[in-house]
Amino acid sequence: HCRAYKGKYVGGPKNGKPCVVKRLKRQSESRPPSQFLRDIEIAEIAQNMAKEFNALPEVKAGRTVEFTIPVLLQVESPSKFGDFSFGDYITAEDFFPGHFEKFVNNAGLLLYSGTLSSFCHFTYHKSKGNLLIVDIQGVMTAGSYRLTDPSLHSKKQCQYGDLDHGLSGIWNFFATHECTGICRRMNQPKVPEHILEQR
Repeated sequence: HCRAYKGKYVGGPKNGKPCVVKRLKRQSESRPPSQFLRDIEIAEIAQNMAKEFNALPEVKAGRTVEFTIPVLLQVESPSKFGDFSFGDYITAEDFFPGHFEKFVNNAGLLLYSGTLSSFCHFTYHKSKGNLLIVDIQGVMTAGSYRLTDPSLHSKKQCQYGDLDHGLSGIWNFFATHECTGICRRMNQPKVPEHILEQR
């Protein structure tokens, strides 16, 4: 739903640092697009969960989990050479140098089990089964996972947009998830047999 561009911050505490600017492929609203507001809300939920996850004794010694939170902006002085028009709503977020990977996709499939899979499980446990953060993607550094653009599944399907697959999304994750020492004692749902048979 978005086009992404590499840019840099001008002014403020991040002045001169690289960023990623996103704009909707179709600009048709005179108010902030609900898609951008939802993306920011999900990123804030993910980052708040990450702070609590990083505080777990089992995680402190390993890589921490960090999500960048987009900032909503409106174009005031577009370049005649760019794709932006006056009044367009855009978001800006930190650019992560390094090898970009998708670690957990929206269907809950894992690139490999470990800290990030345990983080997903933690979000289900911490929310008392109301949601599960997925679509975990970004850059792995020596001390952290720097992540962007998560999505989530909730008990109410599509509450958080088209990528919210509801309970079926939650079950699909747990059908393949392998617990680690971090999440072995955490709550998880009973996955229906028909979901397990599809795996």
